[in-house]
Amino acid sequence: MIMGTSKDFGTCKAKKKNGENCCSFVNVSQCEYCIYHLQQAYKNCSRRSEFQSPCSGRGLNQLRNKVLGKHEVGLT
Repeated sequence: MIMGTSKDFGTCKAKKKNGENCCSFVNVSQCEYCIYHLQQAYKNCSRRSEFQSPCSGRGLNQLRNKVLGKHEVGLT
């Protein structure tokens, strides 16, 4: 089979665990990384403690009301 060329056709820019380049094909106009490496990066970020702070949810609403005033902010 003969494949053509396209400016949007490329390979993943990530490295494997053994140090080699990833050889998965990607559409470069959408993203430079394959689905696997995007999922791995998301999993690593979701474990970070900064993103699991107690300021999210109700605590964030209380802080917003304290800073801006309860009557200045529309509650959703």
